[in-house]
Amino acid sequence: MAVYCNKGEQLSNEALRDKKRIAQNAGLELLAATSDVFQALELSEHGDDRGSAGVYMTSAETRLRQAGKLLGEVLSILESGTLTPEMASWYRNLDYARLYRTGVEQGYVPPSSESWAEIAELAAAGGPQAMCRRIIGRVQQTSDLMADWLQDRSIPLPRIQSAVVEMITHAGLLAYFNDVDPGDKKWLQSSAASANAAA
Repeated sequence: MAVYCNKGEQLSNEALRDKKRIAQNAGLELLAATSDVFQALELSEHGDDRGSAGVYMTSAETRLRQAGKLLGEVLSILESGTLTPEMASWYRNLDYARLYRTGVEQGYVPPSSESWAEIAELAAAGGPQAMCRRIIGRVQQTSDLMADWLQDRSIPLPRIQSAVVEMITHAGLLAYFNDVDPGDKKWLQSSAASANAAA
């Protein structure tokens, strides 16, 4: 997972380094949790008595809780900075459709227009902090669903699988978005219009 929401918040170099490290650790926890969930699903599909599946689901929940905690630290760092009016304008005026289309065409992200639309709306309205809050919310919801399954095994496992896939897809799109250099004018809507006019 890429650095969550970068120089746009006018953070110190030390804060940027801390944020990058913490966000990377959160990404590793998300990936490990995903692996645990799919292991639980595989065991369940092969007639496991749910004992072993439960072990993997417990691990997945623990890892997601840790990822949520780390992302909370990222949010705290973001909140220590200030989004300038210039950067707020940049987020509002990005050509989100072109950025998404480029990512899909070049194979950087899977096609998921619904998740991308959510990210675009959050970024335009609230910048990095809003995007970070949303991924924290998704992680929390997914870990809560796992906890519910551990208490009540009648909850269909495919429901958890779907939630995990959506969460990971959202995180991947967010990572792609956060690889864009804040303030890069080539992704602004006006840049696309100028390029089309010149052509």
